Amino acid sequence: MIYRLRRLRSAGLCALVSACSVTRPVPVATDAVSLKSYLADRPVANLRITDRAGRRYWVHAPQIRGDSLVGRQGYDVPARPLGVGLDQVVELHTGHFSLGRTGAVVGGVLAVAFVALGLVVEDAQPLD
Repeated sequence: MIYRLRRLRSAGLCALVSACSVTRPVPVATDAVSLKSYLADRPVANLRITDRAGRRYWVHAPQIRGDSLVGRQGYDVPARPLGVGLDQVVELHTGHFSLGRTGAVVGGVLAVAFVALGLVVEDAQPLD
């Protein structure tokens, strides 16, 4: 029983963390000048890149160097550098907190908890 509760708690935590964030497109062209000014105005910690081959990956601490977007891939130590030519970039997205998704997940969890509590109380036998 405890093992099931731990698995359920882990699954719920994963759902909550993944549901609280959403990616949104970066509203600039993928040329060096536009991206450099975008990154200067908004210190973005992470960018999700889609390249011409359709691969998607995150770049942490992104910077523009010449005609490339460079940064780190993951938070490993030592850092794994990553560079992508801007001509290979098809889409750029940034991660954002989503209040609506968070509210929906919390509301769903509370609804399930109230239904479970109602079933337990209904099945409880009064003491004589």
